[in-house]
Amino acid sequence: MWQIKFEGESESHSVYGNKSTAVEMARGLARKHGPSHLVVHMEDAAIEYEHSYSDDADPHLGEV
Repeated sequence: MWQIKFEGESESHSVYGNKSTAVEMARGLARKHGPSHLVVHMEDAAIEYEHSYSDDADPHLGEV
């Protein structure tokens, strides 16, 4: 199970069966609600990578 959570929220915004779908949906939310900061975790909760989104930033910088 992979969750999308907003900072400061205790409950999940949405839950997905696989990581790739969850990350794709989270990127869409981050772009839509910029400026924002996306943090992707591994299964052990360690941070895998982060990316910031803003209205004036190049959307391809820092993407994995």
